[in-house]
Amino acid sequence: FVGFKYILDSEISLMIDQVRRVDEEPYYLDRNTDRIGYKVMDSISYEVTYGYRTVFAYLQEADKGNLKESDKALASALFIPLSCGQFSYANISPKRILGVSGTLSALGKYEHEVLAKYGVDTFMYVPSVYGESNFQFDKGGDGIRIETNVSNYHHSITDQIQLMTKQKRSVVVFFQNNARLKDFTSSSFYHKLGRQKKLLTEDMPKSDKDFVISKAATAGQVTLSTAIFGRGTDFFCKDETVQKNGGVHVIQTFLSDEESEEIQIQGRTSRQGKKGSYQMILLNSDLEEQFGLARDWTDDNAKKDWYNCLSDARKKRRNAVCEEIETNLAAAIEKDCNTHCYFDALLAKDKEVASDIFSEIYTSFKKGSLTSIDLELAFIIDITGSMAPYADATVTTIEHMLSGTGSILSKLKINFPEIEFHLRVGVMGFRDIDDGPDQFLEKSTNEGSHFVDSDAFSLSFVESILGSPSGGGDVAEDLLGAIDRSATWSGPDDWTSLIKFMLLFTDAPAHGFSVNAPNIDNYSVRHPSGLTTDRVSDSLIKSDIDLFICSFNPAATSRTEEELAMKYLGHKDNHEQREITAIPMIPKTQSQSEGALGG
Repeated sequence: FVGFKYILDSEISLMIDQVRRVDEEPYYLDRNTDRIGYKVMDSISYEVTYGYRTVFAYLQEADKGNLKESDKALASALFIPLSCGQFSYANISPKRILGVSGTLSALGKYEHEVLAKYGVDTFMYVPSVYGESNFQFDKGGDGIRIETNVSNYHHSITDQIQLMTKQKRSVVVFFQNNARLKDFTSSSFYHKLGRQKKLLTEDMPKSDKDFVISKAATAGQVTLSTAIFGRGTDFFCKDETVQKNGGVHVIQTFLSDEESEEIQIQGRTSRQGKKGSYQMILLNSDLEEQFGLARDWTDDNAKKDWYNCLSDARKKRRNAVCEEIETNLAAAIEKDCNTHCYFDALLAKDKEVASDIFSEIYTSFKKGSLTSIDLELAFIIDITGSMAPYADATVTTIEHMLSGTGSILSKLKINFPEIEFHLRVGVMGFRDIDDGPDQFLEKSTNEGSHFVDSDAFSLSFVESILGSPSGGGDVAEDLLGAIDRSATWSGPDDWTSLIKFMLLFTDAPAHGFSVNAPNIDNYSVRHPSGLTTDRVSDSLIKSDIDLFICSFNPAATSRTEEELAMKYLGHKDNHEQREITAIPMIPKTQSQSEGALGG
């Protein structure tokens, strides 16, 4: 690997970044072929990959036991993908361009400008051979419903489905993605739809999809689908009962980014001259977050103008997307030119030039892929009386972690110089359950966040809470309460980083885990708040937090560490098989007996 160390360093950085972003781009597993695919237009492509996210997706499915031939699948999936260039379709000069589209009328100004660049300036609109459309969309009335919360949103969808099925019509409901479909099917409203309902999702076998599609336009049938089936799927109605009562009713539960997708979804009804209707049921918070509409926009606009407001918001968002496309296009053309030069050098067998161009291509591809990583580190410190002998050592340890050449950030910068790391620190001191209002000492910002950027502020707080350790009383301390309290911090900027750590400093076991002195544990049977190692592990896993237990009395804390480690590792959502780490701050042979703790 002489001369290629930069590649390994960069790829390792990417692995670190992408291992926790496996599900960022939803993937689909074909259980028959053990292949992972991604949504491309209106189908699933098993040729598309997303770097190490795809690699880790295979590992994740293998851990779940979902691969039929795990070894074979992993053998073909586990590799370091190195890109040797990128060709751009935008940089070709075809002699002719022909195209067919059912949404030609929906093309915007930008699309027409792009077509004009390639000499496409002639368009022909062909009317339907079935005559005038029987499609109905009441834009100014009940055709658009805007709901203010999820419960009302699900209720409205259910209400409209039931209304249509009572009229012996069929209903096809389109959700934006699998996650939104699952939200609905997990709600109580889903079970109110009766037995005549079917799901239509990308990961279903083809035969099952075909069956659901064939039944979708029959009287009383409800089909709950993801948006991908809004393009090209033929829900053709042959049921005269459905036709007599108004045809297939389509409900779209999200606003499409592009008008063309909306037109395609509308086209799933009123096919080939048949009757049909269409309706939007939207969640206002989605419109606020995705399209920038004000929360009270419906109050400021008459209902007859709602659709125009939605269209204007969509166009504004689309304009921003088009600007981004142009920026990406310039970069793509540059990469295309470099790639041609690279392959020209290879064909000319010019190793030196090819190597230099490859280095330039590789570096340009990796730029921006991972430039910064945010980390959050919570120090959870036992400040009961028995920790007095270890107060200075705790302060010194934390100080070394936060500042100086041996600090966390310094070591990260040495090993990953191309990445900018940002560390935010939270601190909490804890005593025992019977210490009442003095049990937890913590600080938060004016906005309610427990993590701050200032190392000096954090260290000052550590020094203040360890200035005079006190409290406790029995052998055990409320370790479970402290861990759970920190793991569930819910300020606006709490536990929002990519990498999250919690360091617990203590010299005592958790309640219920005293090894030799259960008789002097005031809560040896049950935590007064009902906390268990299962529940605490669940809080850690849900917040994606790694826990390190730094013990000044390893003999006393061993059972607590073992129990927490077992529950954490065995948690059903711990797909990465992460583990709790126990760090003895003193040799186990120097540990005190539990009976000597008492605080």
